[in-house]
Amino acid sequence: MDRYSQALAITIQDQNKEISVKSAMIVGELLDMSTGLLPASWNAKVQSLPALFMSASNFSDELKRHQSTMALSYLESLSATKERSLATGVQVELLNGFRQKHFDDAHAKAARQYQRLEQAKTKVRSQMEDGHFRFISLELEKSTATKEFSKWNWDYVAELVQAIGLNSKRLDETLKGTRILRRLMTFFKPFSKQYSDIRSGKALSIYTRIGRDLLRALTSTPEGVRQLCEHRFLPEISECVEQLDPSRLETTLTGEYFILLSELGKTTEGVRVLERFKLINSFYRLTEIRSRDDLVKCLLTGFDYSRDGHERLILAKVMAAGSKQMRLFATQHLGMLARHGIEDFAYWGLPLLVTQSNQSLALEAAM
Repeated sequence: MDRYSQALAITIQDQNKEISVKSAMIVGELLDMSTGLLPASWNAKVQSLPALFMSASNFSDELKRHQSTMALSYLESLSATKERSLATGVQVELLNGFRQKHFDDAHAKAARQYQRLEQAKTKVRSQMEDGHFRFISLELEKSTATKEFSKWNWDYVAELVQAIGLNSKRLDETLKGTRILRRLMTFFKPFSKQYSDIRSGKALSIYTRIGRDLLRALTSTPEGVRQLCEHRFLPEISECVEQLDPSRLETTLTGEYFILLSELGKTTEGVRVLERFKLINSFYRLTEIRSRDDLVKCLLTGFDYSRDGHERLILAKVMAAGSKQMRLFATQHLGMLARHGIEDFAYWGLPLLVTQSNQSLALEAAM
């Protein structure tokens, strides 16, 4: 399997876009299969994809470097999408997660290799040459002047947003010297009917991934926070978050606004921004609207629970006071978090599971 994945990593660099895209999809499936079928030490070797990373860091061939970088982004988004599907998908797998055993030495070694892999990806992304950054900035300054976002070069947008997220100097220069990021924020505004009208698919959309990276970058500097707060993006979300159309949640990217907002909840500065626009209050109110279980599900699955904050409190509230259906959904989601080793789970998650179990036993005894 290692030889096959490396061979496919080379075909990803083919100039024929159709061959390149199909190769990336096959590599994604092979990586997914290797996780479930191979021993941990072998799996780590397959997952490393040295040929692809070497190409992504080779600036002598711009076309192959660009295709390899985009392939890495696709594989990363595919992994994130599969994790999200666990939150709303197969219940048996969620429950079986409780039976997972502790990692043995081989798994610990694989985890360390995976960490080095993530560090290598960050290094590749941070190595964009100044000349290339100026080039894509000029191209995007021209193309984003039109409101027809289908004509924007979204590969360049993804590269630029990743670059500014790794370099605060580039972020401030882009904010002060161009209108690219303001135009991007306008694209994500609900009332612009651009991002919110795009039909959703099975995979996490490239637009949502770019929006998530954009918010992460903006909240990393004071100037970024200032411009984010002065824009109409967050006020418009605050106005309509409790009234989203159920049909649009299922068919458009409207439901992925919660994924964007969860990115803000990962940092102290981001939480301050959410509180400033009273979005935290809206999240709590959503849990009390009995007729909008669809919104609460989007909220719970979109949250990041790695920090001790509002997200954990809201999950606990739904488990304790939600409808029977939502208590079950929240408990299954908590089980998924346990299986994925969320930060400090034994400290905050296990007591919730014990409490929920005791309540269920008491209810059965009463009946």
